[in-house]
Amino acid sequence: MLKFKNLFISEFLINYKTMKNIKHLSLIALLTTSIITPALSQSINFAGPSMSIYGSNIKSSMPTTALDVTPNETAKPEKTKLAYGLDAAYTFGIQKDFFVALGLSYQINDTSFGSFTDSDEIVSTYETTKAYSLYISPMFALNNNTAVFLKGSLNTINIVETYNDAPVATLDIEIKNKFGYGFGIQHMINKNVFAKLEYEKIDFGSKTVADVKYEPETQAFKIGIGYKF
Repeated sequence: MLKFKNLFISEFLINYKTMKNIKHLSLIALLTTSIITPALSQSINFAGPSMSIYGSNIKSSMPTTALDVTPNETAKPEKTKLAYGLDAAYTFGIQKDFFVALGLSYQINDTSFGSFTDSDEIVSTYETTKAYSLYISPMFALNNNTAVFLKGSLNTINIVETYNDAPVATLDIEIKNKFGYGFGIQHMINKNVFAKLEYEKIDFGSKTVADVKYEPETQAFKIGIGYKF
């Protein structure tokens, strides 16, 4: 009887220790999961391919200098107009709260740089017929659903100058690979759909065509909605 009692007590102690170890392991697993899950969630929320459509309020200016007259004749036509575009990107997860996006933006509609009238009463107007950019964008996650970002871009634009002289004449002005910069915020509405707010400035430098120097510049406030695959 005493032997049976001792055996029962031994089995009870072994089972108690086993249950206690399982309890400790369960607590460790729970704590580990609670620490890892936000990092995985952030990676899932921001990393991967995406496409978006945006609308922007663009302020465009075109300082223009006629170099074939003395003194040089200068003007600064400018125009603010709505523009629409498409954006495709792939975002890489670098750390749990740091990401880098590589992307392409393409402006769908034409926008205006305004017009001016010279001393000979000839009116020149400027319209974009092509505008796109390649960009890199570091992103910093504030939480599982919201990130702020910086943006650096190489931009190409084609501007058509139209004169109201007789006959009406046009001139294509293409400027490539000029640097732009911006910043903004992105918020995941759910695991796939996101909204984005952004400011971007692009200085296209200067280009001289037929004794006229052009110095286009744009500033844009963008709002976009997108889908992450």
